Amino acid sequence: DAVCQYLGEESQRWLLDGIEIASLRWVLKHIAYLPADYFRDQSLAKFVVQLEKLQFVVRGLFNGAMTVVTRGGAALGVVAGILPNSPTFALVGVAVVSSLTYTLWQRSLRMRNSVKEEFRVDVAFIDRVLGIFSNLRDIRNFRWQAEAVRQFSQSCQDLAARSLQVVKIHNMTGVWLNVLGLSSFVLLVGAQWWLIADLPTVVTCFASLCMLLPLFTEIVRALTTVQTRMARLEEWLENLQQLAARHQEQSRQALPQPIESIRLEDISLKCDKSTIINRVSLELRAGEVVGLIGRSGAGKTTLAQLLLRLIEPTEGRVLVNGVDLASVDEDSYWRHVTYVPQIPCRIGGTVAEEVRLARSDATEPELLAALSAAGIPAAAALRPLDDEHWNDTGAELAWHTRGLQQRAEWARVLLRGAEIVVLDEPTSLTDPASERQFSQLLRERRAGRFTLIISHRPETLAACDRLLILKRGAIVGDGPRDEMLRRWLPESQFEARRAS
Repeated sequence: DAVCQYLGEESQRWLLDGIEIASLRWVLKHIAYLPADYFRDQSLAKFVVQLEKLQFVVRGLFNGAMTVVTRGGAALGVVAGILPNSPTFALVGVAVVSSLTYTLWQRSLRMRNSVKEEFRVDVAFIDRVLGIFSNLRDIRNFRWQAEAVRQFSQSCQDLAARSLQVVKIHNMTGVWLNVLGLSSFVLLVGAQWWLIADLPTVVTCFASLCMLLPLFTEIVRALTTVQTRMARLEEWLENLQQLAARHQEQSRQALPQPIESIRLEDISLKCDKSTIINRVSLELRAGEVVGLIGRSGAGKTTLAQLLLRLIEPTEGRVLVNGVDLASVDEDSYWRHVTYVPQIPCRIGGTVAEEVRLARSDATEPELLAALSAAGIPAAAALRPLDDEHWNDTGAELAWHTRGLQQRAEWARVLLRGAEIVVLDEPTSLTDPASERQFSQLLRERRAGRFTLIISHRPETLAACDRLLILKRGAIVGDGPRDEMLRRWLPESQFEARRAS
């Protein structure tokens, strides 16, 4: 349940031919950050697995039917050109095409049966993975870590092998379908050319050859898909190995408290030959609200994830109280962190229940105070987050689900009270009045906290004391808010006009 809700919009593309590799890799990078309370109910995870794979099967059947109809219609069109001149050859061609179609249909049935088995195995895999992560703290405390990592690694290897097998079957079936269909068409068109070489026939053959061109693109597409998914699989397995290595480290020290300083020293992140973050150095000070601005794709969210230690830098260090985070126990650091992602996190239950997950030991007055400060009335807090608009006690004010989800994120930040607060587009779904309210909240509660905001909205940035401008992974501006806004806004407006 937690994984699917935390993914938000990304859950739409989570599963295809087994678990979709890029999304699962994203989950594994973020999942350890969530508290164990998020994993109480796994039913929605199973439902999403079945729903996405059912959609895959429906799409597969539809595409298969369309392939048979279009290829069969084209074959009959070519055969019709031969039939008046050579009935025997036309009948042989029809028999060949029919036998090939039947053979490929049987192969497709075997593929679908293997995919059905994959459904069942994937659900078991998700159960095991969620079980391991939901008990991660107990596993560490009772020295079961090595066995848990072994089981997790074995489950991932089994899933990878099965997923790769299904992908190969699916894509190679498409390749063979096109290769055999292409061969049949070439045979029939060649026979037509040989039997009668007059002008109408030449025109017919030319039209038939034009009909064959999409077959070449289908072959290239299928082969490219195989190569792409195998590359993703290799990248995913490499990420799993890094994750297992991180959990196997036993020599991590606890984070010195209280948190007094945070520094990034020459942080870089490189992927293949691309540099995503380029030698960034900055210092965050307690009680200061720092804004991070820049064009889309500049690396703002990636830099925030490096600070949160959701991803590891390839170069440089993140120092908290002068201690390198690479040597600090993850749990001891994450206990002091609050993170609001771009996509609001929905878990299930009422608004109050979802907010309480940020701090399960919070008292009722503390919970109500956080909800009220975030602008969520008590009546709305007792309702579940659904996909409808709400009218509060018959008033004109309507609550939209997405905006309320973002307010729930604000309430989590207030209730948790962590020293390190990272907010990624925290007001993107709210109205201007709510945005001003949130900025006021940040100013009032910034004492003793290290706050980093990623935003493009001037009203939200009004809460900042200092702004950082990020361009192509490097900080090109660092100074007071008003000065940095005067420097950045003209470029931002120019980019907006150019995009429109």
